[in-house]
Amino acid sequence: SAASGRTGLCSPHNANQRALGSAYLCPQPLVIQSMAGGHGDDGEGVDSPTAVSRTQKVNRKKIQSPSELPLPNQQPRTHPSPPRGSPSSSPPASSCCSAAISPGALFTRIGTSALCLWLPIGVSTMRLLNGDVSLSEDVLDLIHATFTTTSSMFLMTKFTSRRFIDEKKIDFETVEPYADNHGTMVISNVVKFNDAFLTMSTGFFFADLVHIFHQVVLKKNTRLHQWRERVLHHVLQFAANVPTLMSSRSTAQGMAMRTYLTQGYLAEGSDIFLRIGNIMRRFGLNKTNPILVKRNWYGLLLSFFVCRIVNFYFAMKKMLNAQKILPKNVARLHLVGSAAAYTLSVVWFTKLLSIFKAKILPLAT
Repeated sequence: SAASGRTGLCSPHNANQRALGSAYLCPQPLVIQSMAGGHGDDGEGVDSPTAVSRTQKVNRKKIQSPSELPLPNQQPRTHPSPPRGSPSSSPPASSCCSAAISPGALFTRIGTSALCLWLPIGVSTMRLLNGDVSLSEDVLDLIHATFTTTSSMFLMTKFTSRRFIDEKKIDFETVEPYADNHGTMVISNVVKFNDAFLTMSTGFFFADLVHIFHQVVLKKNTRLHQWRERVLHHVLQFAANVPTLMSSRSTAQGMAMRTYLTQGYLAEGSDIFLRIGNIMRRFGLNKTNPILVKRNWYGLLLSFFVCRIVNFYFAMKKMLNAQKILPKNVARLHLVGSAAAYTLSVVWFTKLLSIFKAKILPLAT
């Protein structure tokens, strides 16, 4: 009978069939009914070529549509899944935070970036500046701020305006900028640069921690400029960068974290003017060229407001919209850290305004 045929042929074998239903994957009962001598919609029997032809058309029409109906958090498949353990089998694209890189490999890359790139640059800068530690720190921070700001601006030009993760239309304004409509990463050199940029920046913070340990612990230089605040900042930055880099680029979670973290890095743009101002002050330009100092301060206040107040607000908005798909521990960690950073940015901006009014505006023009 048609009922028994439907039960035998349409029993779901996997999650795809259960979700899509027999209307798409199991049109066989129509053929069984016709072979049993039943009549189609036009009243023709099984021997009628018209009935068989129409049955085949209906079947073809129904089985071609599953590719247009992606499952939540899973890529649609119109072919049988490969046997378990076969080389072509792979986990679903959105399995929760499937690691794109092992912890050992990630920290090896971070350490390599610190020891082979940033520490040599720092040592060379200090030798060129005759051992001036503070000036060397300003120059090195200026190099890092310029690199991270330009990288963040370049990657933000690749952001898409809107993507939907699944058929529930979970929308957090923009996902990782190199994803297609189904949330699958499209591998390209730019995507690799995204992770390389975050890894190199994390290596810079690790190198600065090594520098602070050398100066404060080994040399007993407790007067190192804001070394406690820098340690706290670097720890928070590690907490943001490491879970992001360990998440897979083929998951919605990994795409979301890379997006708001990359946009948040634009905050480093204000450090460019801050470090330039420190270098000007060390060379006595406050007295010799006050106009240039004032212009740099205008750039500092504008960049601080745009990059750390306005831009970071939109980065946090993306983070809040992504809370539904992020792992709870990572979501809480990033939310608390970003809220603390945003609060500090507001406090620092008010302090910069007070310093500007008290010390910079009175300078002779």
